[in-house]
Amino acid sequence: MDYLIMLPEIILILFGILVLMLGLFIGSKKWLAYVLLAGLASSLYFTSCIGCFEGLNIDSKVFDFFKQSYLVDGIVFYGRFLLLVVGILVVLASVEFFSKEKFQAEYYFFISMAITGAMVMISANDLMVLFIGLELVALPGYVMVSLYRNAEGTEASFKYLIQGLAASAIMVFGMSIIYGVSGTTNYFQIITSMPFKIEDMILAPMLFIGLAFVFAGLGFKVAAFPFHFWAPDVYESGPIPAVTFIAVVPKIAGFLALLRLFGGTFGISGYTYPVFFYFLAVASMTFGNFAALAQNNVRRMLAYSSIAQAGYMLIPLAVGTKDAYSGLMFYILVYALSNLGAFMVIIGCCGKNKGELSEFRNLSKRSPFLAFSMAVFLFSLAGIPPFAGFFGKLYLFSSAVTGGFLSLALIGVLTSVVSLGYYFKVIKEMYFEETEEVSEIEIPSSLFAALCFTFSLVFFLFILQGSILPFTYIF
Repeated sequence: MDYLIMLPEIILILFGILVLMLGLFIGSKKWLAYVLLAGLASSLYFTSCIGCFEGLNIDSKVFDFFKQSYLVDGIVFYGRFLLLVVGILVVLASVEFFSKEKFQAEYYFFISMAITGAMVMISANDLMVLFIGLELVALPGYVMVSLYRNAEGTEASFKYLIQGLAASAIMVFGMSIIYGVSGTTNYFQIITSMPFKIEDMILAPMLFIGLAFVFAGLGFKVAAFPFHFWAPDVYESGPIPAVTFIAVVPKIAGFLALLRLFGGTFGISGYTYPVFFYFLAVASMTFGNFAALAQNNVRRMLAYSSIAQAGYMLIPLAVGTKDAYSGLMFYILVYALSNLGAFMVIIGCCGKNKGELSEFRNLSKRSPFLAFSMAVFLFSLAGIPPFAGFFGKLYLFSSAVTGGFLSLALIGVLTSVVSLGYYFKVIKEMYFEETEEVSEIEIPSSLFAALCFTFSLVFFLFILQGSILPFTYIF
C-alpha cells in the first residue's frame, strides 16, 4: 500500500517519458498535449481515490522504505490536488499556443517532471529529498524560459540559471550546517537528536543560520525579497504559457515545503523565528507593490506583484498559529487560481507579443469575456470583496491580529491598497481607453475552457470556502 500512495508521482513520470518518446514518432505533436492531459487526469484520479481511502486529514504517515524521508499527510494530498489541477489548466492553455512548435514533446515532458518535483518537495521529510525535489522543479524551468532561443529569452534563462545555482549552493551549505549541528538531515530526527534548547547561546544560532540558508533556496523559488531578482526578466521574456507555469507551480511547492519545515517540524517543536519572517514579509510586500507601480508591461507588473504576494504568504510563518497556517493553505489556492487566470488572459489577449499595457487597450470591446475575467482576477489579487482574494487576505490578516502581529496586518492592508494603483491601470486600459481599430479576439476552445473553470472558482469561491477550509487545518 505504501507504494500505491506514491502512484500519482509514478504515473506522471511514466507519462512524461511516454510524451518524450512519442515526440520522436508522431508527426502532429499537438496530440502530445492530450497524452499529458490523460496522465495528469489519471494522477488526479488516483490522488482523489487515495485521499478518500486514507482520509485527507490523516495523521502523518512515513514511508519506512525511504528511511522515514517521505511523508504523506493532509498537506501532501492538498498540494497534489492543487498542483495537478494547475498542471491541467496550464496544458489546456498551451495547446493552441504551441501547436506549431517543434519542441512540444520537450515542453510537456518538462511540465510533468516539474510537477513531480513539486510533489516530492511537499512530501519531503528529509533535507536531501527536499533538495532533490527543488532541483527537479528548477531545472525544467531554466530551459522552458528559453524555448524560443531568442536573445531576450536566452538572457533571462541564463540569469535564472546562475541565480538558481547560487541559491541552491547556499541552500546546500545551510543543510550541511544543520547536519553538523544535529547529525542528521531527517526533519523529525533533527529535533529529537539536538542536545540543546533554543536558549543555547552557541548551537541555537548555528541552527538559525542553517535554516536561514535553507530558506534562501526556497525563497528563491517563491520569489520572496531579496531572492526575487530573476522574476521580472523571466516573467517578461519567456513564452507566456511557460511563465504561467513558473509563476504558480514553484510557489505552491515552495510555500507548502516552508509550511512543513518551519510551521510543522520546527514550529511544533518551538523553534520559530517570527522576527526573521516578519521583516521578510514586510520587505516583500513593500518592495513588490511599490516596484509594480512603475511598470508598463503587464507581465513584468505581475512579476513584482508575485513578490508582494509572497510577502502576504510569509505572514503566517511569522505568526506561527494554527489559524495562520490554515490561512496560508487557503491563500495558496487563491493565489494560484487568480495568478493563473491573469496569465491565461494575457495568452488570449496578447498571444506571442510582449504583454505591454497598451495591448490591453479597449479589450472590453474586442473581447468582453477576457476583459471581465482579467478584472475579476486582478480584483482577487488585490483583495477586493466578494472575490476569493478578499477572503484569503482576510484569513491572513485576522490571524496576524489574533496572533499579536497587529502591525504586520496593518502593513499588509496598506500595501494591498497600494496594489490597487497598478491593478487599476490595467482595468483603465481595458475599459476606458479607446483605439481606432476594434478587431474581435478569437479565443481557442482549450484556453476558453481553462479560463471558464478558473474564472468560476475565483468568482464563486466565497460560496465554496466553507467546504475548503476544513482541509486547511493540518497541524
